[in-house]
Amino acid sequence: MENKTHSIIKRIAFIGNYLPRQCGIATFTTDLCESITDEFKSTSCIALPVNDTEAGYEYPSRVRFELTEKDIESYRRAADFLNINNVDIVSLQHEFGIFGGRAGSYILALLRELRMPIVTTLHTILQNPDRDQKRVLEEITSLSDRVVVMSQRGIEFLQDVYHVPPEKIDLIPHGIPDVPFVDPSFYKDLFGVEGKSVLLSFGLLSPNKGIENVITALPAILAKHPNVVYIVVGATHPHVIQNEGETYRLSLQRLAHEKGVEANVIFYNRFVALEELVQFISAADIYITPYLDVAQITSGTLAYTLGAGKAIISTPYWYAEEMLAEERGALVPFRDPQSLADQVNDLLDNEAKRHAMRKRAYLYGRDMVWQQVARRYMGSFERARSERHQFVEAGYAVKPLDKREGELPPLKLTHLHHMTDETGILQHAIFTIPNYREGYTTDDNARALIVSALLEELGNKEATDLATRYLAFIWYAFNMETRRFRNFMDYQRNWLEESGSDDSHGRALWALGTVLGRTTTSTLHNIAGRIFQQSLLAILKTTSPRAWAFALIGIHEYLQHFAGDRRVGQVQEELAGRLLGLYKNNRLDGWFWFENKLTYCNAALSHAMLLCGRCLQNSSMAEAGLESLNWLADLQYADAEGKHFVPIGSNGFYQKGGERARFDQQPVEAQATISACLEAYKVTGEKHWRKEARRAFEWFLGRNDLNLPLYDPTTGGCRDGLHPDRLNENQGAESTLAFLQSLLELKLAENLVRTGELHPNEQPTLGTLSTSQTQPYPDSRELAISG
Repeated sequence: MENKTHSIIKRIAFIGNYLPRQCGIATFTTDLCESITDEFKSTSCIALPVNDTEAGYEYPSRVRFELTEKDIESYRRAADFLNINNVDIVSLQHEFGIFGGRAGSYILALLRELRMPIVTTLHTILQNPDRDQKRVLEEITSLSDRVVVMSQRGIEFLQDVYHVPPEKIDLIPHGIPDVPFVDPSFYKDLFGVEGKSVLLSFGLLSPNKGIENVITALPAILAKHPNVVYIVVGATHPHVIQNEGETYRLSLQRLAHEKGVEANVIFYNRFVALEELVQFISAADIYITPYLDVAQITSGTLAYTLGAGKAIISTPYWYAEEMLAEERGALVPFRDPQSLADQVNDLLDNEAKRHAMRKRAYLYGRDMVWQQVARRYMGSFERARSERHQFVEAGYAVKPLDKREGELPPLKLTHLHHMTDETGILQHAIFTIPNYREGYTTDDNARALIVSALLEELGNKEATDLATRYLAFIWYAFNMETRRFRNFMDYQRNWLEESGSDDSHGRALWALGTVLGRTTTSTLHNIAGRIFQQSLLAILKTTSPRAWAFALIGIHEYLQHFAGDRRVGQVQEELAGRLLGLYKNNRLDGWFWFENKLTYCNAALSHAMLLCGRCLQNSSMAEAGLESLNWLADLQYADAEGKHFVPIGSNGFYQKGGERARFDQQPVEAQATISACLEAYKVTGEKHWRKEARRAFEWFLGRNDLNLPLYDPTTGGCRDGLHPDRLNENQGAESTLAFLQSLLELKLAENLVRTGELHPNEQPTLGTLSTSQTQPYPDSRELAISG
């Protein structure tokens, strides 16, 4: 196989419309993106199209993020998405009509936030713009590192009208498919026109195309050449359909009938793929662009037919004047059917003249084939990168939270710091002393990263330093070859496995998504985004429902900030569908669960379903989440007399039809329940879910089977669990982080209630926990709760 060209640029993002949307910009963006990918194998390309309909389009996998034309927030989210995804260059395909806002101004909201070089291709350059059009294009060219035009006249307009420095402008021709120079007769039988002289026009049909002038000219042409047929290829432009229906096409059909040429006019009313379009072009003897407006700076249809070596007749719009100079085509006046008929007859009468014109056009077009154009674009991209001396650090603006903490236990991070060294957080402790023998896990560092993100959201000044350390561990745990996370590391920093458990992979995605969705530190976003994207698809190969649930929670967090990421949304839908399928297959009267056994972190499954039901607007998922969580909450009560929280015990768990294990009780069960119940409250607004969250939290403080607090107020740590007769006095990472995550989530929920952002019409108040100042939270008897 031939070696392709290599480039120092490894990742390019293309912004513009994209196939299967039917428009010229979509075709161009798709062709450019695919040509770059084909020519530069070491460079990956992604696309960010703009949707003009709510339903969007069935895009290929290269599309990674979708913008909504009239939603300016989607442009800002796209900028954040690009900034965290290690994009080297952004290639913007600009046309005023495809972006939202006055004169397409919404695209500025995206460009202003980008931290990488921008190369903008201008598909329209107006000689006489209105004030808004001039302002928008001037700012786009100012924000762009380089500007690409497709004609010499475009360079002149940029300099004279928009004051763009000439050294910033690159002239790169419109790309075209590489097709052979063929005899038109070879393809005519495909369309039933063998033996005919074929005139062709193609493109999305609209009134400015001037097709009526060709039909009006046909009687004079047929008088000399009765074997002529005129083929018009292309669907009516979608925006014309939306506003006017098929009025223009019907008017053309009536005109053909009135002129008596309807048997010689063939309409192909559809959007044709490239392969078929090349066949139409190849079958043509003469190509005609009878456009009505001089102000067209480029034309893909003209470029295609020129490069295919067609005899071309065109009205003298700007691009045609330049492309058809030096007898590469013929120009006729605007709206002049008689001149058009004369020119057609002249070319049909003079075969030598027609073929000489074809040859000149074909040779000129050799520099326009996509392979050559892709290389020239890469040259422009590399110049943009080398000329960029510094990157503008665009900040992430996140609405600050009210920092009033209410009367939950005070936040204390002493034990968290004791358990954390320069590598990350250690897995276990002997009482309160870190146990070096047990080393580290990705599971615990992911939990610690989640806690760090929540700390930052609450304004804690230590959050970034902690998050940096835990994120570094996650990065080191990631195996680039397998795209999975290693889990266990000994104290000497030796990995004990090449690939960790499914659950550790899902929890790592949860942590990374939380960083991306909640934190405001761009340096964290950069590395977290990279790992998140590279590790995401591996979750689809896992079999653990809890791994799916953990990943779904992380995906939900991520999509709060990057709601247009199509691939992440697809993974979300796949995993959510799997969980829902499990629930439907296992749910029975009296057993409302996803499996035939309750094990660990049970509420995370319900939590994931609730999030997906809300995000995907799927009532079945929301109902499954609520029903299963309600059933689980009822199970996790003590006897009717006690009414305190009793999680499923880890010594045997709970098999359907078997006996439920009461012990050992683990802190992660309380944390999972708290998180799920707070989400249920967000979904329903029902106060009892906040009470359920408080009830699970009180388990840490001593309202449990042993009436002993697991939370240690002297260290800020948490004991590892309840045995039947005593506490597990060790304060390991998992238990301490479970407590801290629960505490922080309750504090955040309280802030949202107080600021009115969480069910403002109801305004429920978080329960107040009051204790003795001399001996905080000693046992449940000194715990007072008010609703």
